[in-house]
Amino acid sequence: MYIYLDFDDTLIASRIFYNEYYRPLLVARGSTEREIEKSYTFFTNGVTRSGGELFTPRRQMEILGWRESVKEESLGEIENLLREKRGFIFPEVVAVLTELKQRGAYLILLTFGHPEFQKQKLIASGMGHFFDEVIITNENKANLLRAAAAEIKEPIFFVDDRRQYMSELQNDDDIATVHMNRPEIGAECPDKKCGATYEIENLHELLAFIH
Repeated sequence: MYIYLDFDDTLIASRIFYNEYYRPLLVARGSTEREIEKSYTFFTNGVTRSGGELFTPRRQMEILGWRESVKEESLGEIENLLREKRGFIFPEVVAVLTELKQRGAYLILLTFGHPEFQKQKLIASGMGHFFDEVIITNENKANLLRAAAAEIKEPIFFVDDRRQYMSELQNDDDIATVHMNRPEIGAECPDKKCGATYEIENLHELLAFIH
């Protein structure tokens, strides 16, 4: 069995990192909310905003016009914070990944973003050893999964918090989609109608249908 797992807001609380730690750091260094919001328009998120660059804190600080010394100090603070908070892993994640490996699952981390920043977060989390493969992409995940399903002759599960992927893959019978709908970070689909095969609110619920 192959399980493709998203990273941000599925395994780690990226939204909490950005809203409660990273954005306040930008403000504390003198950037205004308006400047910060405008700087985000330079970046792609791969789904609703397809054009632009891949996000890194360093590049955003450059766009905001920060001096090199301020950038380096702030990047050091971010690195220390990620390590101190173990990459903002959700509480149940390590235990569930351990259980999945014990059940013989082939785990693939499939994450959208800039390789430099995604690797930094993965290293800080200490979870890299759980994964048989790590795929950091700037492409549409749905296309990658369809290509994989054409080659893999085993069940494929895809866990992600983006409802757009659930809708895009809902007619692909070879891929069981699992929508991560965490209430603690603001559920995307409160009515649980995103077109996914399964809806879960934490990773532990995945174990109910992974055998």
